[in-house]
Amino acid sequence: MDIIVSVLGLLTSAWFVFALFANLASAGGTYIDEVLTRKYEQPIGVQVIVTGLFGFVLVGIFGTTAVLTQENLNLPLTTIAQAMGVGVLEQLYTIPLLYAIYRRGAMVVGPMTQLVPVITLGFGGMFGIMPPAMQIGGALLIVAGGIILSIEKPEDEDDAKIDWITLGLAGLSSLLVALIYVLFNETAESDDMFVAVGFWSGLGMGLAGITIWAVYRPYREVFNDFCRNANKEALGLQLANEALDAGGTYFMHKANLLGPSVMVVTATGAIEPLAIGIIGFLFGIKHASDKEASSWSRVIAISIAIIAIAGGVVLVSV
Repeated sequence: MDIIVSVLGLLTSAWFVFALFANLASAGGTYIDEVLTRKYEQPIGVQVIVTGLFGFVLVGIFGTTAVLTQENLNLPLTTIAQAMGVGVLEQLYTIPLLYAIYRRGAMVVGPMTQLVPVITLGFGGMFGIMPPAMQIGGALLIVAGGIILSIEKPEDEDDAKIDWITLGLAGLSSLLVALIYVLFNETAESDDMFVAVGFWSGLGMGLAGITIWAVYRPYREVFNDFCRNANKEALGLQLANEALDAGGTYFMHKANLLGPSVMVVTATGAIEPLAIGIIGFLFGIKHASDKEASSWSRVIAISIAIIAIAGGVVLVSV
């Protein structure tokens, strides 16, 4: 009976609800990214810049919240710089992620991004913190699952091979996300600072988007062309996706602030790969790149990899 009460208490706790929404939003957003790149042939540069500019929407939301709740946005300059750094990283992590999704699709890439807790353990190792055997075992499960997912067999080749490029892109995106979590938690030392840090993070994200537009010509050209010949349906879908991604990101930040510990909250990350797999199989979403043939053996391999990653996330976070 005590176990049932404890489980119900966990499922109804505010931090768990925030984390649950964040993981489901991330899973859904990954598929929307794939729809934009494949169905609507939306250039990655357009998605990157729109993501950055959405930061100004966050500025408006958090700024309005601050006015209504009379919260102070004036933080120490070092804290503002850190918060804006979080926003810049929130812009940058989407770039390798989008290229990875373009290469292999959401079903393969989404679970790969669960390398975040492995990288977090690596950060601890750099400071001499040796994780217990169970966490090391969980990390190995996550890495093994990612490698299984990365295996591809192009139609014009006889042998399967590991797609190191996609795996590297997912790993780079995970590294940036891990840095975001660490930096945000250091910046927002308490729940009272959440709105202010969100405001400055949104500003950093928006300025990063403008900077990329200004300095990187290929992205600027495709974005300008998109503005002249915008597909309203694709634009609406992308804006909905940005709202979903931003909501998921900040709900996860909120969960980290309210939860018993960052590692415990990280355990809920097991929900995301499972949700990605369930969505993909239920709706028949293509689970491999266009070069790969769908087969039961591949479906089974992906299922095993997703379960391994989910289990690994839990073990790393216990």
